[in-house]
Amino acid sequence: MNIDTDLVDPFMPPGKWIQQTESEAGLIVWTCEVSVDGKDVFRISRDNWEPGWSARRFAVRHAYVKPTHEAADNSYVYSENGAVATVRCTDQGGDRDLFLVAKANENTAGAKGMEKFIVAYRDDFLKSDPCADMR
Repeated sequence: MNIDTDLVDPFMPPGKWIQQTESEAGLIVWTCEVSVDGKDVFRISRDNWEPGWSARRFAVRHAYVKPTHEAADNSYVYSENGAVATVRCTDQGGDRDLFLVAKANENTAGAKGMEKFIVAYRDDFLKSDPCADMR
């Protein structure tokens, strides 16, 4: 992914070292955990999920994100500490949809910073034709 570091900085507390750990369970779940000085501070993930779920429903029931704001087109929800964006693979002939999740323990940019991050993350993610494996 090619995300501007200015969009990630608000989630990173001061520290001496940063570590990134990725894990993947096939096409179903991919996760990237970021820690600073050994303390988990930021997590992004991709979940392959059954169709028909809204970003809000997925956020509350599966991602444990409590959204306080929603995009006008309902494609993503966000709050100060979390966001969920929907990628509708079912619209492209797939049988599943993807949900992109971001969660932060700290956020100096507030809800708007989280919104900017999830929109940039989703836009960059869409460039890779993410639904190709589900068609």
